[in-house]
Amino acid sequence: MSVVLWTCYLLSGAAALALEMLWMRSAALVLGGTASTTAAVLACYFAGLALGAAAAARPTARPARRYARLEFAAAAGAAWSVVVFTSLRSDAAQHTLAILPGSAFVAIAIAIVPATLCFGATLPAIGQALAPRGTLRWRAALLYALNTVGAMLGIAAAGFGLPAAIGVLASYGVAAAASATAGLLAFSVAHAVDLRTVAASVPTSSPQRAPKEPAAASSRPERQAASAGGRALRTARAEPDDASRARLYLVAAASGALGLGLEVLWVRFFAQVLHNSVYSFTAVTLVVVAGLALGAAVAALLLRRFSARAVASGALAACAITTLAGFWVFIRSTDGLAYVGMHTGLGEYLCRIVLLTAATAGPAAAASGAILPALWAIWGDADGAARP
Repeated sequence: MSVVLWTCYLLSGAAALALEMLWMRSAALVLGGTASTTAAVLACYFAGLALGAAAAARPTARPARRYARLEFAAAAGAAWSVVVFTSLRSDAAQHTLAILPGSAFVAIAIAIVPATLCFGATLPAIGQALAPRGTLRWRAALLYALNTVGAMLGIAAAGFGLPAAIGVLASYGVAAAASATAGLLAFSVAHAVDLRTVAASVPTSSPQRAPKEPAAASSRPERQAASAGGRALRTARAEPDDASRARLYLVAAASGALGLGLEVLWVRFFAQVLHNSVYSFTAVTLVVVAGLALGAAVAALLLRRFSARAVASGALAACAITTLAGFWVFIRSTDGLAYVGMHTGLGEYLCRIVLLTAATAGPAAAASGAILPALWAIWGDADGAARP
């Protein structure tokens, strides 16, 4: 049952990022392929994810069923975005977009926020089902890594070959079908998973063990000492107080803002030396997401051996160092922002773009990928991944 849900979240990541690539393409066609259009799509995309996650933060007795419904709703949201972008091609819509300031941003939000709200809400739902109490440290990191691997597949498919092979409209259909398939698979195991979740959330009582307490009373001081020692060894897993929670909120928000800002900045940097095409943007995004997946997977391993605070601090420091080093390598590798053109063909051009991105933005992306799982682990296991 758990394997099915893990597979669902892989499909969900593929659908979400495939739609992001398609939305970038559609927005560029109707609003212009400018940096402001890219920024608007990214802002609306992540705003929807954040709002969806916040709206679904309260745990539910049926997380798998909720997750399945959200995937169905995301598929419907993908179809809705096609309707909106198609309507924006009309002369009346283009005239309105030209004369009203901010109308392009509003149009993008109307198109993509409904689907991204659903995608954002899937994380708390599936997190409650797959990363319950006591397993948040490593399961949440693996869940994030798996979803990001699916995102890589979605980026590669929708950014490189799928629209050219079957058309943009059919590509939207494939992305929506992936989300709907995840919903169907989740719904098929929802009853069993939800029963297990309910059973795990009910406090267990063992009245039959009561007679054993007097016999063990003599060893109570030893047990208390051992318990105190265990708590001392697990201080990194203790739940933070209110002040610490506020600081964690601040760190999470700041790291997210800086991470997304750096992604946009890298896109602007690469636009100075690359042909301004969807292939260039896809190559950059693919490497960044691959770095996030790698960082999350490494974090899952590190969190089994080191404290969460050490992992988070190390990841933040590594991100700062590798970002500065990446920009230096970028300037040196491009001979001072010289144009990187195509020599022998598209395949060779894309390979050089990917290698350049991996050498410059890749290390910082990998370090960034470890930050969120570490912050989850610092937050504590009390509520699992449902309410970070």
